[in-house]
Amino acid sequence: MKAEANVIKNSETILVIGGGLVGTEMTSNVATKYPEKKVIICQAGPYILPRVPEAHDKVTAFWESLGNVEVHLNERVIEFDDMLQEYKTDKGNTFNAGKVIRATGYKPNTDFFKDANTDPAIAAALDDKGFVKCDPNLRLHGFSNIYVSGDIVEDAYFGKTGVTRSGERFPERLAAVAGSHSYVVTNNIKRTITGEPLASIDASRDPFGQPVEISLGLEKGLAVVHGDLAPLYVGMGFDFGVDNEEFVKYGCAISANVPGLKDYISDLCAKATYIPEAHEGLRQFGAMDPKVLDPLAPPMPPPPGADGAGDGEADQAPADPAPEPTEEAKADVPEAAPAEAEE
Repeated sequence: MKAEANVIKNSETILVIGGGLVGTEMTSNVATKYPEKKVIICQAGPYILPRVPEAHDKVTAFWESLGNVEVHLNERVIEFDDMLQEYKTDKGNTFNAGKVIRATGYKPNTDFFKDANTDPAIAAALDDKGFVKCDPNLRLHGFSNIYVSGDIVEDAYFGKTGVTRSGERFPERLAAVAGSHSYVVTNNIKRTITGEPLASIDASRDPFGQPVEISLGLEKGLAVVHGDLAPLYVGMGFDFGVDNEEFVKYGCAISANVPGLKDYISDLCAKATYIPEAHEGLRQFGAMDPKVLDPLAPPMPPPPGADGAGDGEADQAPADPAPEPTEEAKADVPEAAPAEAEE
């Protein structure tokens, strides 16, 4: 990580290939930290963040305000010469860059499933994209005693974006969804032993789309939240610092509150590895995910706006806000992520 950060620090120009979530974050993080450097982002399609229909104009306007980001749309890098640091595109342009950040798609690290020494039944548990097939209880395809979770799981068990410019919805492999997987798997391992009913994932129970927070440097970020869902998060203490009408109209908004929210969640995740109370709190986020079906969990209250919801005084009382991250936690927040990332 430090070596990659030094390469960025010592490069006059940085080329980012891919304009999705990772490409957008990397472009923004580098451009805001190093205003004296030139950042080129090359996107094969016509839009930045194509999975968020109204994000393109907001993000490109933000980059324009920085003055050091050059955006190329409908253009692919097709020739790479790392020795000469020259990169040619299908439009005939040549970019000279000291560092190239590739953010062109997910690539599951599951090649070990295909190893000659691996049981053929396990090797058969990969889909055509290399992700791991499983059942709704997150048991490995063909097995009743092996569980899987996290980014390697097949698309069917992830929340999806809202409707995109193309009219499709795509799975988003985010930490929040991995937390829901963890809730299901840890409960199911115990229940496999005790014989109790298993929890499961049903991604179709996610009509609002998966909320996403995208860093635009250390001072701003893009919050992507359905307008009907945002008040629920605000009631839990996650204040996006945005008038909800903007979420209703656009489905996303740039806010100075996003970095603090991301820091708070990162701090909570870190503490959950060694503080029991933090671990239990994080588990409860998984339990509240509408995609999680747990036959042993108490019924969840209806969301704001549902029939019968919000009629009583108790429903109207705001929840305690999420605490601000400690100075120590803020100090531990990494600067612009230097490692090459695939989105």
